[in-house]
Amino acid sequence: MYGLEQKTAEIAENDINHDYLLPLNYSFKARNLEFDCNVSKRDNNGLIIINITTNLGYLPYSSENGAKREEILKAFGPLIARGKITIDHHCNLTMPLNTATDTELTVQKC
Repeated sequence: MYGLEQKTAEIAENDINHDYLLPLNYSFKARNLEFDCNVSKRDNNGLIIINITTNLGYLPYSSENGAKREEILKAFGPLIARGKITIDHHCNLTMPLNTATDTELTVQKC
């Protein structure tokens, strides 16, 4: 029972290390897009690695819908060229976002 009391006291004092929860994987939806998120353990520099990925749909083949393909390439072309949006061999468009932080982890339900 001592362990439970100790954890309760740590939580009450807001003095708890959340690193034991890592790695953390979850999904969320924003602006009608599904996002997958992975929060990894600290790297050698003490930074927490955060990877967020969303699937933007697929790029239609010219024979399916040439006009739509042209519209998508016009809108996303610069991001594709810089590697901000990737296209796999099935023409799925994916946007990976990666960052690292040294700030304390907090959790909020919005």
